Amino acid sequence: MIVFAREPVFAPDGHVFAYQINIGQSYQESLLKGAITDPTNERQAHVTWSDLLNGFVSILNISGNVLMQELPQDIVPEDTLFEIDSTTNTSILMKRLVELKTQGFRFVASEAFEPDENVLPLIDYVKVKPSPTTNDKSSVRKTMFNKHNVKSIAVDIHDQASYELARNEGYDFYQGFFFLEREKKQSDDLPANKLNVLRLLTEINNDELDINKLEKVFEQDATLSYLLFRYINNPMVNKYQKILSIRHALSYLGEVMIKKFIAIVSLTHMNAGNTPELLQVSLVRAKFCELVSTKMQPSADPTIAFLIGLFSLIDVILGRDMAFLMTKVALPDEIKNTLLTKQGVLYLLIKASRGLESAHWDSILAALDSMKMSSTELNGYYVQAVKWANDSGIPDSSDFPLKKTTP
Repeated sequence: MIVFAREPVFAPDGHVFAYQINIGQSYQESLLKGAITDPTNERQAHVTWSDLLNGFVSILNISGNVLMQELPQDIVPEDTLFEIDSTTNTSILMKRLVELKTQGFRFVASEAFEPDENVLPLIDYVKVKPSPTTNDKSSVRKTMFNKHNVKSIAVDIHDQASYELARNEGYDFYQGFFFLEREKKQSDDLPANKLNVLRLLTEINNDELDINKLEKVFEQDATLSYLLFRYINNPMVNKYQKILSIRHALSYLGEVMIKKFIAIVSLTHMNAGNTPELLQVSLVRAKFCELVSTKMQPSADPTIAFLIGLFSLIDVILGRDMAFLMTKVALPDEIKNTLLTKQGVLYLLIKASRGLESAHWDSILAALDSMKMSSTELNGYYVQAVKWANDSGIPDSSDFPLKKTTP
């Protein structure tokens, strides 16, 4: 199977343009075989490369030896950018790059790429690490790329300061995890509509759900009702009957699924105004934590694990301290304590998920040691979580990420 991590590349409007796919050198040959998951494992079967991209573009940094070989059918020109560096300028490989270019594939010059007039006509994008100072070498490099109308991707943008620097320099795209850093708000006060959503979350965490009360909430909120019907009539959730009434939908879901659905939709509402990728990461974390929790020794409550993953970025989404937000919603103590202290067995799930998101393999190894799992098994759960987030009915709504940002 392919062990990979993915890093988002954003367009200026805050939507994802592409995912940088980081694949370990030892796993790159698996890419050519299309071995995303272990086909001998029924739980992991039938996951393809396109399932994981879900309509977005991939940036693949793979060795020249791999690039020379025949590519699998689901790696298609319109969805694939190949990253190259200066070592690619050999006659045999150049011939292969020209061939791939003719097929419609596009190329990204890495930071290490030295401008070469023979290769520049093939380049569509160039990676640049923003710097407060500009030297002669970088000026010459920029001039050469501009001459060939090459678009720029600012890289290593992992905090708001580097993001602001990159925006001021006018790059075309921004790669990094800067969106996971919380922006300070001038006041702890929350808008009334977001407080109402937090109160809805409190309602679903009561010992017994009041279906009558929940039904009224959905009846009074057209967007919430729309999302409910989009979700309940998604074939991934309900393959057998079309559901047209709110009460029937709530009854069909059952208590556990109602809690998950309302938690997801509530987070969707609260994320309005932020990059949709925040919600996507939250969904992947939620499902990943749920899947892994059942295999831990001893196992953990999968619903608790799901909600811990889902709310792990609520402080970023709402721009408020986690401690303040935990006073506004009646979540189970196990969830609150895990999110506030960032300690305990369940927080290992968040650490492992973050490691897989950003290719911080040391974080993954530390988590594996405590969870007694192999890296292949853990990555299998991550693949399943990505696919689940992509297949969820919520992305079909106007509140969820838009695909195919125009390059």
